[in-house]
Parts: sequence; structure tokens; C-alpha cells
Amino acid sequence: MDAASGPPRRLDATNVLVILLGVAILLGAFLLVRSLRSPTSAFSVSELTGTPCPVGGAPACFQASVTNTGTQPSDLTCEVTPGPGNTAEFALGGMTYTSAEPVEPDATLPLVVKVDTTDGNVRIYLPKVACSPA
Repeated sequence: MDAASGPPRRLDATNVLVILLGVAILLGAFLLVRSLRSPTSAFSVSELTGTPCPVGGAPACFQASVTNTGTQPSDLTCEVTPGPGNTAEFALGGMTYTSAEPVEPDATLPLVVKVDTTDGNVRIYLPKVACSPA
């Protein structure tokens, strides 16, 4: 009888245990790498869009949506920079906004910016809003 045409080889208990051990080692390595990876905090800011101003507000208002794109809750700080010949501030006042509490991952906050012109300027430019973890 030819060795190649012999009876099919069966897995015995030792082979099964070796395979299970290999799977367990790979799973353990994956979980270790995943647990050592540090959580991230990051925010994205949408493009500004025109929005109605609050009563008695500036001549122009813009809204941005700020989303926590990180993996953990984080406090948020945003700064607004006016365009040339303009002033800009958040609707709540000031050129800096800080969240009152941490923003959860994937949560989105709307921020409204009021824009006004300065002496002699009649054109409104889009301000810039930049946000980061506090």
C-alpha cells in the first residue's frame, strides 16, 4: 500500500489543544494591544453656514457644528477669528467658548458666531472657528 494513499489522518486531542492555544495567544495579543492604545480626544468643525441672529444681535450670524471625533468624552475649547475689517464673537459672548461639561464621542454641538463690521467697512467675511480638547 502506498503511503500517500493511506487512511486520512485524524486530529488527535494534542493537535486540537495546540490549535486552541494558538488561537488564545492571538486573541490575548489583540486584546493587549487594544487595551494599551490610548484613548483619543479630537473635534471636527463643519463649514460655517448663515443662520438668523438673535434679536438685537449682529448684522450677520453663522453656525458651525462641532463633533467629538475622539474615543472618549472631552471638554471643548473653541476660538473664533474674525475676517478682515470685522469683529466676531460667539453668541454666548467672547471670542473663546469652553464647554460646561465633557462632550461625549460622536456628539455634535451647534455654535453660533455673531459678526459685525468695523469702522468704514461694509463687507462681512466668514470668520474662522477652531476647536480642540480643553
